[in-house]
Amino acid sequence: MVSAGVTHGGAHMTSRDDTRKPSDYTFYDMNTPFMTLFGVAALTFTVALSAQHHSETHRHPEAAKLKNPVAATADSLAAGRKLYDRHCSECHGDTGKGDGMAGEGLDQKPSNFTDAKWEHGSTDGEMFVVVRDGAGPKSEMKSFSKKLSEKQMWDVVNYVRTLGPKATTK
Repeated sequence: MVSAGVTHGGAHMTSRDDTRKPSDYTFYDMNTPFMTLFGVAALTFTVALSAQHHSETHRHPEAAKLKNPVAATADSLAAGRKLYDRHCSECHGDTGKGDGMAGEGLDQKPSNFTDAKWEHGSTDGEMFVVVRDGAGPKSEMKSFSKKLSEKQMWDVVNYVRTLGPKATTK
């Protein structure tokens, strides 16, 4: 429908039945290919990240280079046990067998710290990074970096070492 232009006080006005497209229509229409490309790129990145973090046993070479700055003293082990009991035992169990009550309904069973199989690597650094960053995008174990200090995370690593065999040295 054609609108009738009326000049009022130097401004051009149109009638109410103006059939112009909404101002955001052109913006959306022009960016549809960009948004599709962005969505495909984001999905590809997510799949690639998931593929890098396996659910089977694997190593984290960069994390393995981290050295534990906290000696496994009686104080560190006691602090680590207290933190483990509060934050970890509900999934990993009181004795670290991966048999905690909260872990029963999870898709991926929590790690068993009493056996020789360490899914995310066996060094203190690898264990620390899992506590700090979480066990990966498909895992229920999320990062503890906002709940625990670095020292506390190392105390947990020291305590977990007491639950089972040492697969490698620190």
